[in-house]
Amino acid sequence: MFSTLPDHQTWRPVASATPALDYRLGHSLNPVYFHLSALLWFEVLGPPPEARLSARNNLAWARSHAGAKAPPGR
Repeated sequence: MFSTLPDHQTWRPVASATPALDYRLGHSLNPVYFHLSALLWFEVLGPPPEARLSARNNLAWARSHAGAKAPPGR
């Protein structure tokens, strides 16, 4: 839709309407509304499933390299 390349001309109504709505709510190009919109979509959609696996792998790697010692007081 917004590309001169035929392979890239796709109709994505949410991706097209969100910036227009942000501009309308902010009455300008104020980035606050664009950031709030992005944060709202992030919260609605949630993290991708791969993120949990990545977080678990990172935690396991960190524990194996740190000796798995618990912080004092726990």
